[in-house]
Amino acid sequence: MLFKQLVLFSSVVFGSAIPNTIEKRAPYQTLILDTGTTFAEEDNGWWQLIDANGDGIPDLAYIKNKNTATGYVEVHIASSSSNFQTRILEVPTTFTEEDNGTWRLFKSSSSNLPDLVYIKTQNTPSGYVEVHIASGASTYKTRTIEVVTTFANEQDGQWNVYDYNGDGKPDLVFIKTSNTATGTDEVFVAPAASNYQTRLLSTGTTFTVENNGFWQLGAYSANGDLIYIKDVNTGTGTTEVHIASRASDYQIRLLDVGSTFTQEQNGFWQLIDF
Repeated sequence: MLFKQLVLFSSVVFGSAIPNTIEKRAPYQTLILDTGTTFAEEDNGWWQLIDANGDGIPDLAYIKNKNTATGYVEVHIASSSSNFQTRILEVPTTFTEEDNGTWRLFKSSSSNLPDLVYIKTQNTPSGYVEVHIASGASTYKTRTIEVVTTFANEQDGQWNVYDYNGDGKPDLVFIKTSNTATGTDEVFVAPAASNYQTRLLSTGTTFTVENNGFWQLGAYSANGDLIYIKDVNTGTGTTEVHIASRASDYQIRLLDVGSTFTQEQNGFWQLIDF
């Protein structure tokens, strides 16, 4: 089983998924990193851990999409090798400031620097969700993709990109957490290979409709498991990790545990192999 790390971006805090070898405990009970960073407190964009220099270790990225000095969306990256104290990139991008969707970085096929993805989910000219990608190879000056997708504009959940079918491209993922037809949280995936025109997956899950935290797809037992980091209104009084397997079409849960973290909503949560 692939064990991942639980991350909160308020400073940078990691909890290990690997149980203590002496105490038989649940995962996410031990902190392996708890540190400040080069960034002052700021909430004008999106935070993410991703390898940005090719060393295989996640760096800290900040996609600032409002109140920027340049008037453009900016990408700021602090290296993990400096314990997040040194910035290795600070650049404006091809995008003017915009806050009508979700911003993410995704591993590039042409450079160590990941590509910048903008999933625009409202106020689009087409009335449909759009995907815009600026390449890491151009330091975010050149757009390589600008397409309308199969999804009508919708904000009833969380949007992301993830390589769902293993072709190395950023498939579009929508985890719908309210107003669903099934009464459960639903997962929808449109592949990059179809230019986001077809859907690989449209399914309900084991989770009743709920939006008290962060949702993502990730490799826990296999590529594409559904991960829910619940950071408010939990049964344990701590931030909880819930995972449903892709192999079961998200009908079977692999994990339902509390963590070392108290409930907290002052940052971004992410499950990652650190």
